[in-house]
Amino acid sequence: MIHTARSTGKFIKLVRWLQRQLGPLPVSHETVGVGLLERMWHFAITSHKRGDIGKSDDETIAYAIGWHGDASLIVAKLVECGWLVTHPQHRLVINDWEDHAPRHIKQNAKRIGGLISTKDISETLGGDQTSQVRRLVSTPNLTKPNLTKEEEEQSQQSPEEEILKKLPSPRVREKFQLWLRGIEACGKKLGDIAAEQTVLSLSAYPEPEQLAYVTWWIQQQYWTARFGTGAHRAHLPKDGPPRKAAKPEAAPTKPQRRVYPPRKKCVRKKPGAVA
Repeated sequence: MIHTARSTGKFIKLVRWLQRQLGPLPVSHETVGVGLLERMWHFAITSHKRGDIGKSDDETIAYAIGWHGDASLIVAKLVECGWLVTHPQHRLVINDWEDHAPRHIKQNAKRIGGLISTKDISETLGGDQTSQVRRLVSTPNLTKPNLTKEEEEQSQQSPEEEILKKLPSPRVREKFQLWLRGIEACGKKLGDIAAEQTVLSLSAYPEPEQLAYVTWWIQQQYWTARFGTGAHRAHLPKDGPPRKAAKPEAAPTKPQRRVYPPRKKCVRKKPGAVA
């Protein structure tokens, strides 16, 4: 963060909103605001070098900056305060990214089209930025007229939600979504085919095993599914499947001592003795 950012009006506006939203904290709300913005810029450095952070959805952005509340709320507030700007092509871009981006990111961005400038974006879009982002983020795009309620719900479902339907347990679905958010926060993405194969593999196990596997992946920061190692059993409940009893180790045996026959006495003959 540049040293003048904390004295700007948009930073003070964000801090005052955090005071109302979070209430008393053991640390200053300015520290929380600095942490949110720093993590947003770090997320852009690793995943959105041009500043086009709107390519990720609101939940991914909220997870990346460490916000555990309503994702749409924090995104709309960052737009209202002026830290994010709506864009007709990229949905959201970081405001003044050319000032906050490190030098090596500026050089790398030139290879993929350069940093996205936020100048004159408000004039192009027109209207209030907060209303623009709420319309871009929240309004569903229904192309079929006279949809029934079931068809409307199906049209709003993403491929990820359709895949997660194959996991009957809500707890497992919640953990699996958290694992997917962790993958996206690292700048990676699990394809629909790989996600469906992982869900089908998980479905072959009982619910405690499913929950233990996904919890283990998140804890160990494994962004690929790993089955069959057995290390996930540490997250199983006490009444879970019994572990295989370890075979007792055989007691070490002493090496047998070799027995040699008695040595024969050697009798030396005197010279001149008759045999």
